[in-house]
Amino acid sequence: MITFFILPSSIIFIMQSNQRKAQNKKQRSFKRVSTHKIELAILKYTNIERRKRGELPLKLDRRLSDCARDHSMDMANRNYFSHVNRKKEQPWDRAKKYGYKWGIAENIGIMPDGPVSGIGNITPNADRIGKAHVKSWMKSPGHAANILRNYDRIGIGVSYRGKWTIATQDFADNPPSFLRQLLGMKPPVKRYAPGIFADQ
Repeated sequence: MITFFILPSSIIFIMQSNQRKAQNKKQRSFKRVSTHKIELAILKYTNIERRKRGELPLKLDRRLSDCARDHSMDMANRNYFSHVNRKKEQPWDRAKKYGYKWGIAENIGIMPDGPVSGIGNITPNADRIGKAHVKSWMKSPGHAANILRNYDRIGIGVSYRGKWTIATQDFADNPPSFLRQLLGMKPPVKRYAPGIFADQ
């Protein structure tokens, strides 16, 4: 025998309301992660990969970070994922607006929460999210080459698209390595400076 239960509409409304609250709470918990902390985690794991291969750690550059952050926010707000923005500007076009006339290299990444194949389970934790982005880039030869190349500074910007994090890395050196060679300048000494900012 099958027994049917008729629930009053008020009870159904309460159940639906509680489900929505649970979903909103889960989304809020993910969004509460500080994008600045994710950016610092990306810097940390980027430099860990460089140190493994005997490269100098990158300094965080405020102008490059503004450039990277603006691109991440633009991708999130305008719903696209590309190095070329909706104005058809390339990374080096955007970099010129921030004082970098010699061009830059760029990595972009998008990461959901939850299990990601080859990366692991992404939880609402700045360190894990930052580590996941770097791990994903290091699996790609082109992105890994940018991380490991002879740059001396980096800009990092993170934004949200729903529960996904969008990250941009912009790389540069000052002066550029080709100009350093042209002028007969010595390469930088492999020394680990205490600060993390390029203008310290």
